[in-house]
Amino acid sequence: MSDHEKTIDEILDKDNLYGMMDGMKDNNNAWNIRGYMKTILVPSSGAYAARANAKNIMKLAKKFEARIVVVHIRDQGESREGDLALEIFDKIAREEKVEHTLVPAVGEISSTIIGQAKYHGADIIVMGATEGRGVAGWILDRILMNTDVPVLILPWLNREEKDATVC
Repeated sequence: MSDHEKTIDEILDKDNLYGMMDGMKDNNNAWNIRGYMKTILVPSSGAYAARANAKNIMKLAKKFEARIVVVHIRDQGESREGDLALEIFDKIAREEKVEHTLVPAVGEISSTIIGQAKYHGADIIVMGATEGRGVAGWILDRILMNTDVPVLILPWLNREEKDATVC
């Protein structure tokens, strides 16, 4: 198991998600996460990121019996070539039998993510870090300041790990 897979498994461990689920305990004082996280919004920055993150996002969705909404945002006039990310998520979601919705969108990144999270009733936004830098600060700042939806950032994979996990 790679370090990245260990990290994802640690993220998926319900005891590690306690902060996000504050107040979500059942009568036995155990975390009741299944059923709470029903919709996961996944903004995708393109095919490269989709190949790196899709399988782990499906793992998250299956763990919590959630559906995913994958959004690929492009600028006005930009080619639809970037929508390949949606095709990658579609293929893997079908293989993994994860309920999913694909949304090709045009607009400003952070406001589109926030709008799609509201529209689809997202319980969490899952974003992948880019090239070891995390998510661009201005995007993450705008999202965190303008929504109450929790945001989970998946760690960036190094080249060897990506090669081992691409579809």
